Amino acid sequence: MSCGCCELIKTKRVMCEEEVTFPGSFPLCPITVANDPDDTTDQFTVDPDVEGTSNILCTGCDLEVNGCVITVTVKGFLLDEKLTLVGTGDDMGLTQEVDIPIARICEQHTFTLGKCKISDACKENLQCQLFSITAENAATATLSGTGNNEITITQTISNIQLTIKINQEVQLLVQLCSNTGGRVTINPT
Repeated sequence: MSCGCCELIKTKRVMCEEEVTFPGSFPLCPITVANDPDDTTDQFTVDPDVEGTSNILCTGCDLEVNGCVITVTVKGFLLDEKLTLVGTGDDMGLTQEVDIPIARICEQHTFTLGKCKISDACKENLQCQLFSITAENAATATLSGTGNNEITITQTISNIQLTIKINQEVQLLVQLCSNTGGRVTINPT
């Protein structure tokens, strides 16, 4: 079967990718919640442990090409969390779900990419993309308020690692199908 059909498509060509670590640690604003464990009239009497998941998202990036050197500015991060306070010691068995508002880490940082070198001919239509974002979240909960009727949660985000991918938007002429029948002869040299 043979088709002579071709299509012009637009796609992203990966120019390079590099893993980077965001330097420093970022304390978040403390959050105070009522000391009100789920499904019970009891309260925590000792500082509970904090368990849960944190999803970290990047708010975007900008790139600049100077000569053959690429610098990428990461604009900041959003943190979306689902936390549970878990009783320890005499409070074993007590839990409390905590609704955490989305937090924003507004720190910007500029990275010079060491592995990525772009020639002058390939500098048009470049875009940065951030993915595989990981971080460490150290969270502690402390009883507070009058009569320990509140719990203050403090957090520090650190070791933010991510992969920066530099893409170039290109248009390609693609043949949709080719001759699949026939015979191939290999001549020894």
